[in-house]
Amino acid sequence: MQIRSGSLEVTTKIFETEIKSLPSCGDLHWDICEAIAYFNASFKTQLQLQFLALFIKLIDCPYFIFLTLSYGLNFQYIVSSLIYTLLQIAQILAIVSPCSAATKAGNDTSFILCKHLHSGIPMAMKKNIKSFLTLLEVHRTDFHCGIFTLNESVVSAIIGSVTTYLVILIQFQDEDFDS
Repeated sequence: MQIRSGSLEVTTKIFETEIKSLPSCGDLHWDICEAIAYFNASFKTQLQLQFLALFIKLIDCPYFIFLTLSYGLNFQYIVSSLIYTLLQIAQILAIVSPCSAATKAGNDTSFILCKHLHSGIPMAMKKNIKSFLTLLEVHRTDFHCGIFTLNESVVSAIIGSVTTYLVILIQFQDEDFDS
């Protein structure tokens, strides 16, 4: 296929080895989907409990830092609590980042197929690619723990929830100081 834009000419060629590798790309995608489904089923409860514990710890530590600052300064406790809070955040990122990266890699299959769909491949192969693309729209590769999907949006949702609960707890604490 040749594309002309002014004096710029771009030529794209699909080599026979790439055309032959398209069916194995589909097989690889389904293998990734099966592995992710197995992971989701095997570790659902563990991940739910882990995220619940991390969520509580992320509320607990900053709240007690606030209380320590309110009642008197204990520098050693504040520093150790801040380090502990940062370690909890790092633990969440260590769980979410590889899951998100694997999800993106699994979902890149459709982009690879679309690239080959508009090239000079036989019509029978194009028909197979189109039907496979339809299946990909329905079956996405997502890591989840039953409650939410493990991707970057989880980190921002956790930060927002922790902040909300901390504000609520601090407001209740201020009411206790007034009475």
